[in-house]
Amino acid sequence: MVNASAPRFRCLATLEPLPAAGLSRAAQWDLAGGRYQFPATIDLVREGVHAHRQTAMQYMSISGMQDKISVRLYRGVLSAVETGGTHLLKPIPSTRFALVDDTPANEALTMLLARQAGISTAAHGLVRLADGELAYITRRFDRLADGSRVLQEDLGSLAEMTPATHGDHWKYNATYETLGRLIEKYCSASLRDRIEFVHRVIFCFVIGNGDAHVRNFSVLRDRDGLTQLSPAYDLLCTRIHLPNDEDLGLGVLAGELDGQFSSRYETLGFYTSADFIELGTRLGITPATVGRLLARYLDPAWGQVVADYVSRSFLSDTAQVRYVATVNDRLAKLRAV
Repeated sequence: MVNASAPRFRCLATLEPLPAAGLSRAAQWDLAGGRYQFPATIDLVREGVHAHRQTAMQYMSISGMQDKISVRLYRGVLSAVETGGTHLLKPIPSTRFALVDDTPANEALTMLLARQAGISTAAHGLVRLADGELAYITRRFDRLADGSRVLQEDLGSLAEMTPATHGDHWKYNATYETLGRLIEKYCSASLRDRIEFVHRVIFCFVIGNGDAHVRNFSVLRDRDGLTQLSPAYDLLCTRIHLPNDEDLGLGVLAGELDGQFSSRYETLGFYTSADFIELGTRLGITPATVGRLLARYLDPAWGQVVADYVSRSFLSDTAQVRYVATVNDRLAKLRAV
């Protein structure tokens, strides 16, 4: 999979060619929130990140089981902090699973592809730890330039879902249709955000993300009280790590929690474009609008875009092969009639 003609150095965020290792000016601007000073390294190693996470957990409100810590950018240097962080840093996870070392590069690539597809994403990229190992980094979108916070609530919280109310696997005890109705209820520009939400669901299917659960979609409320869907975050091709992972983290249509799938799904055993068009219809989005979202992926050019970015990514050769194979399989499913 590795492209022999690929440049020796490429940006840790955008993958564009560079004369030396590091981050492009555009990537620094994005990650620093409108400044040109963002380092390509941080003076930590993976074990130090894990140790800091354990000691700082009582101060941090960052959810999830993935190893991640809060870091602050100050005068062009990144440092681990307990409070007041500007970014989140995710090293290679301590949990062992297939191709675990590829996890940071996987998330960086998948977020980049989402952005290329027209999805609003959190600022993101890779940095190198003190020993040269890669870690994923993302700028917090719930913080303003002056350090003040923006209210963020994930859709699980809006639905008042907890282990007590929805069981041990509560984060997966919903469907994308029910989440879309929460967006309709809570977002100020409801139709715009419902369209964006359906686009993200389609992208997750195409890219092989089987872990897009209720906490991986959030809304933000600004100082004027306007509420909107947050930028996308936590996007990965989970299939390269978990070959038997589900096609999606949740069911698409509301009845699927009770085993009621579309007739096409019952016949084929997988989702196709028709299921996503039906999802849009139930959320008040015209088939023509969803069709335009799908057209981006059904165009053969999209497969070439994925192959190109994968070949320039920091994934291992094995992970690159699995990534492209996953996307090609999903595109074939979308095209099924």
